[in-house]
Amino acid sequence: MLTNSRGISLVLAFAISALVAAFLSLMPDTSATLLLVAWGLSFSVSYLLVTITLEFLVFREIGNIYSLLEKIQKKDLSEINDKSLRSSLSPLGKINSIINSYALARQKEIDTLQKKPLNSERNLSLISPTN
Repeated sequence: MLTNSRGISLVLAFAISALVAAFLSLMPDTSATLLLVAWGLSFSVSYLLVTITLEFLVFREIGNIYSLLEKIQKKDLSEINDKSLRSSLSPLGKINSIINSYALARQKEIDTLQKKPLNSERNLSLISPTN
């Protein structure tokens, strides 16, 4: 549970809200109600923000990279789209585009190598006499 975005968000939100409540408790005029409300608000806001950040910026990009690597591993390079034109600020997005461009270059290389034997067989049949 602690390895997905919700588990990490839960732990971080609890730590942030505990830190907020601890610092508020240092003030002399804070009541228990104020501490509870501040803890609840900071927990909910930090949970939502950390969950959204982790889900959309980290785990989704890692999922895209993982699916791209699965396609490369299955040698199904025909379904890979050229996404290198899209500039990404995320380092994971840059890794994804590098893997994507590598896979496209390998697919082009495979296509050219597959075309060459056909041309050489045709040339051999033109050169060698057949009986």
